[in-house]
Amino acid sequence: MIPLHIPPLKLKDAITFPTEDYVSKLEDYFSRNFKKGNVIFTSDGRNAIYHALKTIKILKEKKVYFIW
Repeated sequence: MIPLHIPPLKLKDAITFPTEDYVSKLEDYFSRNFKKGNVIFTSDGRNAIYHALKTIKILKEKKVYFIW
C-alpha cells in the first residue's frame, strides 16, 4: 500500500504574506556592504534601465544605444 502524503505546509500557511519588509532590509544590507547611499531593487531589467537613465538625467528625446 502507498502511504498517504501529508504536505509540510497547510494551505493557510502557504498563502499568508510575511509581516516584515524583506526588500527594504535587503536594500539596507546592500547599501551598507557596498557603501552606496541609494540602492533600489526593481522587478525587471526594463525598470532598472529606466531608473539608471533617470538618475544620470537622460531626456526622453535623446537616443540611447546599447552595444553588446
